[in-house]
Amino acid sequence: NGGTVTPTFSGTAGGSFSSTVGLQISNTSTGAVNLAASTPGIYTVTYTVPAGGGCAVYTTTASITITALPTATISYGPSVICPNSSPVPVIRTGTSGGGFSATGGLVIDPSSGTITPGAAGTFSVSLTFAAANGCPQVIVNTNVTIGDNIPPVLTVPSAKNIECNTSTLPAATGQATATDNCTPSGSIIINYSDVITNGNCVNRYTITRTWTATDASGNTTSGT
Repeated sequence: NGGTVTPTFSGTAGGSFSSTVGLQISNTSTGAVNLAASTPGIYTVTYTVPAGGGCAVYTTTASITITALPTATISYGPSVICPNSSPVPVIRTGTSGGGFSATGGLVIDPSSGTITPGAAGTFSVSLTFAAANGCPQVIVNTNVTIGDNIPPVLTVPSAKNIECNTSTLPAATGQATATDNCTPSGSIIINYSDVITNGNCVNRYTITRTWTATDASGNTTSGT
């Protein structure tokens, strides 16, 4: 990921270091390798002492492995993750492997990163690559918010004219309905309140009925 490494050396000085394309030797006299400029792979480094004093050219070799530092991104796709909903898979790019963990009691599969949403809250999810092959431990984090702030969609019955001896209960005049992104329709609480305005004639009046739908997260929508 960066820095340089220099070989452990003993023996005749004055030679030079070389290798194949991809390994960046920044100093041919010391054999220092520029890690950031080198391509991951396995290389053979050759140390060569030129002929001199009646001695032939001398060479010796050593192997070096350049390992890429793990890199990754993680996220969770839905813009709204409902409490106590179905498992949500992680979206990840980059290096495979590593292990997942989460804070606050969020249930997570340590291998796949899939979370099982429970109570509402904001949680931190981490993908950890253990230190290996000379590389340090790498941790990638993301936040996951579980919660619902979207109110139900309320549909109210149309206005109705009824006779004075007819029931004014919703069973007779019409019942409001509601849908929600997180709460099943059957679990949405629908209430109403009435305001009665007397008319110009006896037994003639107007009922203004205000409906309110409340989902499991406490979001409300009202309509008349």
